[in-house]
Amino acid sequence: MHYKEIDTPALLIDYAILMKNMKDMQVYADNQNVKLRPHTKTHKMPKLAKMQEKYGASGITVAKVGEAEVMAAHGLDNIFIANEIVGEQKIQKIRDLSKSIAISFGIDSIYHVNEIEKVFEGAAEKAQVLIEIEVGENRSGVIEEEAFRELVSAVQNSSNINLKGVFSHDGHTYAAENLGHCKELYTASVDRTLHFAGICTELGVPPEVVSIGSTPPFLFGFDIPKGVTARYLADQTGLLQEIGHITVEKDGFTCNCGRVGCLETIASATGIIHQVNEFIQQNPSSELSHYFQKKGEISTKDIFNFAGDHLCQQIIQRTADALGVVLANLSVVINPSVITIGGGLSKAGDAFIIAIEKPFKGMLWHG
Repeated sequence: MHYKEIDTPALLIDYAILMKNMKDMQVYADNQNVKLRPHTKTHKMPKLAKMQEKYGASGITVAKVGEAEVMAAHGLDNIFIANEIVGEQKIQKIRDLSKSIAISFGIDSIYHVNEIEKVFEGAAEKAQVLIEIEVGENRSGVIEEEAFRELVSAVQNSSNINLKGVFSHDGHTYAAENLGHCKELYTASVDRTLHFAGICTELGVPPEVVSIGSTPPFLFGFDIPKGVTARYLADQTGLLQEIGHITVEKDGFTCNCGRVGCLETIASATGIIHQVNEFIQQNPSSELSHYFQKKGEISTKDIFNFAGDHLCQQIIQRTADALGVVLANLSVVINPSVITIGGGLSKAGDAFIIAIEKPFKGMLWHG
């Protein structure tokens, strides 16, 4: 049948575009070293949700309990409801779903905790919740730190609830005036989410999940500041090590964790941009500064394209030295079989690997 023979109204999907979008988004997430949990509100089709999981998604996101029920009935078994669920009847439905699938959902007030605690009394599994952080959309989520601390405390004191992490939705980026404004809104939103995730850790509940997302930042390919490139090292026992918060500069940049001089403030895509801003302010007549004034922004890739500029050389060397020394020291301790460079810096290519090799090899044992 030719598509023109189909009676209207009818939904037609271009399969080639669908597959390209699905693959592109998964590749983006993989390159950024984050898990992808696509929101199915764009299609509400279990078949497409299963295709997204086939290509690497860690699970799916829905907006309502009813949507979760439909997806679960069609075999989707890892679902996050990115919304605050109010009302004992709806929470009971989540409890029923939790008997057969992994399901989590949002909260932003102690009222939610009290309802969930009541409904999940006697359940085989605790309710899995994430606290939503308000980041500028003015729709839902916790705003004040004090309220957040009280909410975390309420969950800690509950018997039937597990705090899985935090999440945010920077939906206000849709209203950005231009690319630069979108990046500004996105960066502020992510920084705020990470700040509250840090409070969780401070309170003794390190988040398993720190979830962000909206469409505009990912259409523009903004880096996800989840930490340093090569954030994890796998040694020969399969052990994973977090290296982004190793201190490398006593008087360096302030990190999202609240400390100063962490590796990720230098050896990451975001860290390089910090360095660029610093150098441009100090050297307003440089080629790099003129390029920034003309374009309005600079990417990690631009720095390596301008490798002939002495400022770019300094940035590349500073980044490579910090990462190379840390990797060498850790290699002495855990003897990794493989070191993977990922995230935003992976876009720099072989030139960055070559720059890392000298400080890395210089710190290793010889003989």
